[in-house]
Amino acid sequence: AEESKRIYQRALEIIKETLDKREPETTPLDLKGVYEIVKVIADRIALGDKELIALTTGGYSEDNYLYAHLVNVCILSIDIGLGLGYDESKLNELGVGAFLHDIGMTKVMDIAQQPRQLNEQELEEIKKHPIYGSDILSKIENIQKGVIYIAKQEHERINGTGYPEGLKDDQIHEYAKVVAIVDVYEALIHPRSYRDGIPPHEAIKELLKMNTSMLFKPKILKVFINRIGLYPVGCWVELNTGEIGKVIFSNEDSPLKPKVNIVFSPEKKKFPQTRLMDLSRHTNVYIKRSINPQESDLKFE
Repeated sequence: AEESKRIYQRALEIIKETLDKREPETTPLDLKGVYEIVKVIADRIALGDKELIALTTGGYSEDNYLYAHLVNVCILSIDIGLGLGYDESKLNELGVGAFLHDIGMTKVMDIAQQPRQLNEQELEEIKKHPIYGSDILSKIENIQKGVIYIAKQEHERINGTGYPEGLKDDQIHEYAKVVAIVDVYEALIHPRSYRDGIPPHEAIKELLKMNTSMLFKPKILKVFINRIGLYPVGCWVELNTGEIGKVIFSNEDSPLKPKVNIVFSPEKKKFPQTRLMDLSRHTNVYIKRSINPQESDLKFE
């Protein structure tokens, strides 16, 4: 677990350095550190590092939300890529693109950080960030095309209602379709200055509801839900027994019955020792609800 935290922290540092080094505009970005950390992340996830995936549900502060968002989207996108059967080089390309997908936001950060809903004009300006991002990336020598496509197309939607170009299904690169889903999910589960985050299983319901109008590729959405599970690794849940625990492993065969580390008693007292319960082996124990740690007075950390 310590190793996963270290990798996550390192990824945050690298994305911060990369984005903050956008001056002067004329120098192309040096992506050496990005490629290295993405390879480490991809290797860890391929080996089944659930702890790294669990870190993506953590809270983050106002001042680093863009950095944490990019790291989380990178981790979750690689996990989906694995579910889609991508080989190592595709996973790395997808990971780098996901890690840099919002790089164009550096041009509009002063608008994006307003602590309120944006007006029409401001939204139009924000919607240019995919163009800014793909421009920044195309100046880098030997960069893979897929990385640029992700930055440019992750806000496009299958039914043509996305931006900046209103592309439809086959016109959109598959990597961008992966990042599109992860990007929305990740934004939903974390608070923004003008709204609260929602629990992961609610976010998944929301994605399914949104997809009644075909915004996302159903095949990729299905893989995403299988990989993430209805109760994703890292989220807190209350069981029908009244006990509270943290999901540490999803069961793909029974998405409603993950493995849970039981931490609190029904009286909300912390057990001296946690115990692992595989809900798929307990027919009469089930998850009653998912808990948002920010809204609870229990000491989760």
